Amino acid sequence: MSEITLGSCAPGALLSHLALYGLAAILESGGITGLRAGWNGSGDRRPYLTGPDLTGEQAAQVVSRHAGQAADRGSWLHRSIARRPPSRAPRRRS
Repeated sequence: MSEITLGSCAPGALLSHLALYGLAAILESGGITGLRAGWNGSGDRRPYLTGPDLTGEQAAQVVSRHAGQAADRGSWLHRSIARRPPSRAPRRRS
């Protein structure tokens, strides 16, 4: 079992939670399963991920592939969302 520790993340900050769970979701979608997330018990309490098949090289490949997919022009990140006015139902004539 290997461990990846995220650096410079305060445990009380929302950013550390989002980074930790975001990384776990990316790795899991890339086929790395059995991940466990937590914060180490040492003085600085940094977030970490562990997993039976987790290696730094494997994680780097999955994250790189994920970033490449997000950079693709067809990715949802490049879409524009325009708000349309609500459609009005036709009035009934009496």
